[in-house]
Amino acid sequence: MLAIDDRGLAALGRNVVGFDFVLDDLARQSDAQILGRAMDAIGRLALIALRSSRIRPRLFVHVASVMQALQSELRGPAVVPALVRLVRYVVEVDDSPPQVIRSAFTASLSSEIRSSVMSTADMLRAEKALEARRESLLEQLDIKFGPVDPSIRARIESASLEQVTAWMRRFVVAATVGAVFEG
Repeated sequence: MLAIDDRGLAALGRNVVGFDFVLDDLARQSDAQILGRAMDAIGRLALIALRSSRIRPRLFVHVASVMQALQSELRGPAVVPALVRLVRYVVEVDDSPPQVIRSAFTASLSSEIRSSVMSTADMLRAEKALEARRESLLEQLDIKFGPVDPSIRARIESASLEQVTAWMRRFVVAATVGAVFEG
């Protein structure tokens, strides 16, 4: 955009913005090349999953086998949340049933990591179920009684699964919004 000679460019030094483009073409790399990279096991697993997602019909089988090979490196507090995200990604891009994918991943983990991942996965499933129930109750209230008051919405969005379930049961027979939340 600016015509500048070499001397002027040198005078500006580090203040000149460079727009180098780096392409890391994973499609041209083998598993061995990716696994040989100087990065943690989770990063290499993520690259394997990204590279393989379009070329492997049963992605989870391949990623699970790589996880098993990296077993000794899968340590530390960041591993469990990262594995949960990896499983979530594979479930999204693989056509196999989620239970089959989870079983394959579970079988490829050490018992120590397996219990942590499964408890985290159980918590995520419970959160998802609670969110679905909250949304359902809000939708039903809107249909039956009209737009939901923001204070009621806030109350529902901060309620426990047990509380939302109780409200859903009361909703069935309630004549007013207030009747849903009494008691």
